[in-house]
Formats: sequence, C-alpha cells, structure tokens
Amino acid sequence: RMMVCGGKGFGKSTMLRYLINSSLNLLPKIVLIDLDIGQPVMNVPNQISCHLVTQPLLGPNFTQLQPPLWSIFIPSVNVEDCMLQYLDALHKLSEICVQDDALKNAPWIINTMGFSRGIGVLLHKAAVKLLRPTNLLLLNSNLSKFKLQNFKENLFGNENFKNTFNLEYFPNEEFPCNIMETMAPIDLFLQTSHNSDQVSSKQLREALEVVYFGGGCRQYTVQIVEDVNFTSCTKNLKRDAVIGLCEAVVCRGFGKIVNISGNLVTLRTPIDIKSMFENSCLILNSIEKQSIKFKSILRISKVNTTRQSGTKRTFWH
Repeated sequence: RMMVCGGKGFGKSTMLRYLINSSLNLLPKIVLIDLDIGQPVMNVPNQISCHLVTQPLLGPNFTQLQPPLWSIFIPSVNVEDCMLQYLDALHKLSEICVQDDALKNAPWIINTMGFSRGIGVLLHKAAVKLLRPTNLLLLNSNLSKFKLQNFKENLFGNENFKNTFNLEYFPNEEFPCNIMETMAPIDLFLQTSHNSDQVSSKQLREALEVVYFGGGCRQYTVQIVEDVNFTSCTKNLKRDAVIGLCEAVVCRGFGKIVNISGNLVTLRTPIDIKSMFENSCLILNSIEKQSIKFKSILRISKVNTTRQSGTKRTFWH
C-alpha cells in the first residue's frame, strides 16, 4: 500500500498517475483510494472513493471519469468546514475497503489532499492510522517559496492526534512503514508560476461537473418522505443545485435538481436511480456553499480591452 503525500502543486497527481500506469504494465489491476475531496483523480468532488483501475490514466481528471466501487459523500470541498464528517467518512471507507475481498489481492495506491499544515496534518495522520500504508512517498520542495508547504510534523506521531481527538476507532498501535522522501521537480514550479496559463482548482471542478452531467443523463422525479428514519434536507434543496444521491452511508452518484414542486423533486443524473434504489431509501445530501457557474471554464483572460466601457472583457469558450 503506497500513500502519496505532499503540499499543493507538488506533483502528487503526476506521481500517482506514473505509479498506477507503470504498475499496470506488470499487474492486471490497481486499487486507487482517493482521499482528495476537491480534485479527485477519477471522480467528481465532494466524496472520498475507492476505484479499481485496469486501464492507464491519461489526460486530466475530467477526461477519465469512472464510477467508483465505493464512495462516501462529503458536504463541502473545504475540509475545514466538515472536518468531523471527513474523519467519519474516512473511517467508514477504510472499513469497507478492508472487508472487500475484491481488493485484497491488488496493491493500493492512496491519493491525499495537498493540505500540509494544521488540520491537514491531523487528517493525514488519521488516514495513515486507518489505511495502514506499507510505503509512504513524501514529496518535499527545497525552494524557499514552497518550503512552507512541506510537512514539518511526523505523520506517524500520536501525541498531537491524541490531544486533539478522542475517537475510539483510530488505532494507536504502531505498524511497519517505509517512508521515502523525495524532492518535487523544479521545472514543475516554473510551469505553474505563470498564473495566466494555470487552470485553477475551481475551473477543474467545474469541468468535472460539465462532463459528468454532459451526456447520458436521465430525468427522475422522486418524492420526499419525512419519517423517524429519514431526515429531509428540503430547506437546502434549490433548483440547479447539485446533490449527492446516497444509500445509507454509501454515495451512489450525483444529481442536478431540475424542478421542485411541493414534495416532488425532479433530478437529472447519469446513474440509474430506478434500478439502483429499487429496494432501498434514496437520501438526498445537499452540497454546502456551492454555486454552479460554468463560465470560468476555458477562460481566455489575456485580452486588453481597457478602452471598452472602462472594464475588462472576458471571452468564454
């Protein structure tokens, strides 16, 4: 089990793709555990997931969307707003993956967030404790402008974690792990230093949503039912909002609200709700602080239009 850690922009995704693609030359399948809720490798945001990879990963993430084997919904892409939900989802996903027989005979590669300070360190420690990697690949930088994003704390230390959380499902026993530290390539930072040519995280998330809801979607009308076993989120449901479609703790996919009429909600989604939730309860989970605006995708900002009404003009694809 290989876990890849490093600061934002250190090349974790590039390293992860290299590890997966090179391993597929020797093995028929690789297990990808994706713990990045903002920029996942093969899925849309707001979830941590497990994928069984059998084909090389080529191109950006919105070109290789695949339904996961297992997925747990997270209400926000800002982990600071939902830290306890993230820890709980991490615990649930680790339990599911450990018990799944289909994942036992394949190597695991674990993707993490580029959150290397404060809460991010604690969340990385939680992932280490629950997923128990045999190898930890730690990407660092020796450039002064990026040294602040290097991990300073030992990800296997227990004291800071014990003093912060009192959660019984995090084991404290030690286990063998090979820690490999390496320096991120310098040219990577030179390429990303030109902000005018850099695609932002927000633009990548919007591209994922466009591709996810772009084709093969169907419309379904579901009835919201409130009882003692189900808490409805109708107050947070709005037209054009993206919501998680969940069964118990497992996220089965996402839908976009087309219309709301009383307790009837019309959804547009690429998953087959009728067959998937035929004998179970469909739970609608709203995404916090989200705005669906696709105008920033493929933005061309190098336009000198200061003479036009005194404002900058922007072209959209």
